[in-house]
Amino acid sequence: MSGEGSSASARRDTVVRRPEGLGDLPGESQQQQRQEHDTSTHKGKGKATEPIRQLIMESTGSSSVPQMPAGMKLKGNENYGTWKNNMLNLAIGAGLASHYMPRKMYPKPREITDDNFESATAEECQAWMDWETRDKRALYALSVNITSGSQGVIRNCKTAQSAWNTLQAAFEDKGGMLIYQTMERLIQLKCDVQPSVEKYTIAFRECVSRLEGLEAPMPYIHVITLFVMGAAKSFPAWAERQRHQTLGSLSMNTPAAVLEDLITDLLDADRARNKTAKPSGSALLKGKGGKGKKCKHCHQEDPRHSEKD
Repeated sequence: MSGEGSSASARRDTVVRRPEGLGDLPGESQQQQRQEHDTSTHKGKGKATEPIRQLIMESTGSSSVPQMPAGMKLKGNENYGTWKNNMLNLAIGAGLASHYMPRKMYPKPREITDDNFESATAEECQAWMDWETRDKRALYALSVNITSGSQGVIRNCKTAQSAWNTLQAAFEDKGGMLIYQTMERLIQLKCDVQPSVEKYTIAFRECVSRLEGLEAPMPYIHVITLFVMGAAKSFPAWAERQRHQTLGSLSMNTPAAVLEDLITDLLDADRARNKTAKPSGSALLKGKGGKGKKCKHCHQEDPRHSEKD
């Protein structure tokens, strides 16, 4: 037993040496050639583009696509400027910005097609495949950050850059008419012609937000003045009080009222008026035959308050 154990140990410790003159083992020469080829390739190019491209590939290896909240997605001219800045920030964070706005430090690799792939090296094929994968990811990122109404603009775009340029041509520097129309609506907006006070405040707020999205905000004192004027016919006492406060702020050079505070105050005034209304208030405004009559202040038919309220 001891003899067999010692002989087995000797066999394990024996190093098999290849006799001189024996060729390479199967597959060994091919592996060595690949290693030599890779070494010579990196040594021979001597350019900065290869390490940069490799760094890009490593830094953008994630398959996640950046998405904005629903309210921040591209709607059209009204919010293109804000959306563009947000989209670029997301793209930079995801390593995709160069697919929208190419830069020399991030070179696009040689395009490999069915016509030239036989003459391309393995490195060129891999570089193109990686670039094309990221470009499709960047294109998809655009599509998921656009509302359904605007997605048709880039439906036929094949690359992220063409989609980016198409959106820019469609929505940038074309907001002049929309700015004019929004300002016109804001000036003409009146509480007495809206279905309710709440609808008036919503419509007014939307106009102000749209102008801000178009990067054409109206001076804040104008916004406050227009809001008070729009509600003056329905709430004359409330509007007069706000006028005095606004004039006082201007004369004393103090900050004017905040729009959201005015909206809250107006809604409270509307609720208080309806809450304290007499049950017979609407009946007091009915004419002969029981036909409804509009309040001369708020112009609502059969309101739950009397004109004295």
